[in-house]
Amino acid sequence: MVIKVYIASSTGSIAIKKHQQAVVGFLEANRISFQEVDITMLEEQRQWMYRNIPKDKQPEKGNPPPPQIFNDDHYCGDYEDFFQSKEDNTVSAFLGLSAQPSVKLRPFSVSLLMDNYVRRDLIIYNQQDIADIFNMDMDTWVAKASQGLLHYKWILSHSWDHTAGM
Repeated sequence: MVIKVYIASSTGSIAIKKHQQAVVGFLEANRISFQEVDITMLEEQRQWMYRNIPKDKQPEKGNPPPPQIFNDDHYCGDYEDFFQSKEDNTVSAFLGLSAQPSVKLRPFSVSLLMDNYVRRDLIIYNQQDIADIFNMDMDTWVAKASQGLLHYKWILSHSWDHTAGM
């Protein structure tokens, strides 16, 4: 299943640009895999998009504006539908993705003192990874992190003289 966001890279409408940025930014920030399809570059993609938007979502005049969102060939909705699903915390269902927890998780900030006296500050994004950092030894956690098995971002790394003041 591929989420496709139909956009117009060359539009004069500031509202359309902001709506496209909001959808794409949200998907990127939440690590939801998607493909951007630029309807200004490929006429056949634009025609396909117009043909596959349900009649009840078609405007009385003209064509539906981007962004339009599909999961493969299934129409998910437009910006307004996306925005509402975001407000309702139902984006996964809106996109037709497997269910995810309905609990909104905030990133968790952690400072770690490594064996080599390097302090590492990081942000952890995944609830299980937050639990793991408190339930496993540091070597195991660092090994999992280096294998890409944890969802985090280093935000600061520095060392200091641990012998100072001794």
